[in-house]
Amino acid sequence: MALIDQKHPFFQPLWRRIAIVAAVAAWLGFEVLFTKDTLWMSVATVMLIYGIWTFFLNWPKGSSRD
Repeated sequence: MALIDQKHPFFQPLWRRIAIVAAVAAWLGFEVLFTKDTLWMSVATVMLIYGIWTFFLNWPKGSSRD
């Protein structure tokens, strides 16, 4: 079961997928450097891994309008 619909037009441009993953990575960096709250570090880490998997590693070939 996918949490994100890969066929949705919002996610088709590569720059949007990169921006989403970069924002989550920045959030994780903030949590690691400043708050050191293990709960939110774990949440951000799982979201980052899921985003990389969904938007880049498991993205359907030839489906983006880059």
